[in-house]
Amino acid sequence: MRKFSNELYRAFLGRAYTLGYTVVEFETVGQPVEFYKGREYICSLMPDGEIHYKDNTAVRDDVFRLSELFSSMKHAYDLYEKAENLPFDSVKNYKVLCEFGNFLLAAMMDNNDQLRFVTWRYSYNRDSVAYGHYFDTDYDGARQDFAVRAGLIDEKKLFKENELVTLYEACIFRGRNDREISFDDEKRLMNVMNRIQENIPNLSLDCHEQNHEAESELDR
Repeated sequence: MRKFSNELYRAFLGRAYTLGYTVVEFETVGQPVEFYKGREYICSLMPDGEIHYKDNTAVRDDVFRLSELFSSMKHAYDLYEKAENLPFDSVKNYKVLCEFGNFLLAAMMDNNDQLRFVTWRYSYNRDSVAYGHYFDTDYDGARQDFAVRAGLIDEKKLFKENELVTLYEACIFRGRNDREISFDDEKRLMNVMNRIQENIPNLSLDCHEQNHEAESELDR
């Protein structure tokens, strides 16, 4: 038996499929589910919710992407299962995942078992909600928006994705062109790049393709 809900199971497989992965299910209940990209084995989702994979650097980013996706989705679905519906008629199909001050993070489950997220502000009398920011299935984006709106984190201290990409490319440029870079500085650069990649898993591949295109243009 799986140690997570059927809704999460179906939703995760659906998300993996839309990301381009092939999902292989076995007829026997309780068997792991395998994920492939083309013919390349990526990982398996075990009945206890663990992700098992082989030591293959070629698919490391894919393993990370699926692991992070399942972890994030499980966190959201666990909260949703225990949450209560909003008491207002117009949004009573939403459940409150968390709230702080006058702001709340809520979610509803669609017909495909996918959770759709939104952040709202309570009205002055707390008898309705307004000013919704909708995030579709992006739980991490919704959580960050909730934290910013509720004043739990300072938005000015957050890097936007395009800023992280610029920083990543600057690290690559220095690593390739600074002939006098010290070993310690190089380690710090790699640490920064790894942390950025944790937030944007396909970043290294995208940058590689962009650099290859730029080099091809120069060769013409």
